[in-house]
Amino acid sequence: TNIDGICTQLDPDFNFTAAARSYVGRAVRSELRSDNLINEFFRALSSTRTLLFALPEQLERLMRKAVEGTLRAEFKHQGLEDVEASLAQSANRVSIALIVTGSIIGSSVVVSAGKGSHGWFGLPTLGVLGYIVATIFGIWLIVSILKSGRRP
Repeated sequence: TNIDGICTQLDPDFNFTAAARSYVGRAVRSELRSDNLINEFFRALSSTRTLLFALPEQLERLMRKAVEGTLRAEFKHQGLEDVEASLAQSANRVSIALIVTGSIIGSSVVVSAGKGSHGWFGLPTLGVLGYIVATIFGIWLIVSILKSGRRP
């Protein structure tokens, strides 16, 4: 191992494996001593006893609240902030897309009706303005999608 090689470079007479084996053996014997195991057993037994004595009262309190209809549960979401931001961004994009769609449809109705003052190319001014608004919002939507790195 690397440690064995370093120890050999520092002191060629040092046997790392023997030293480590001795240390590990002492540590394992210390952990497995009967007084350590007995102390650990009694600590676990005490914790279990405490739990068993407290459990009926806690269950009774829980059931009483459930029957009375006053039982409350609180849930905390963790790590969903990105999902929430993504949903808000998607909702904004859908809103802009609906505005673009509405502008195109409305402008098409105005242009096909041919009513109102005629401006550019002999088309109704209101229809042309609707197309311009739809184009601006459409370009803005495409740019925002491309900037975020997500393709539609």
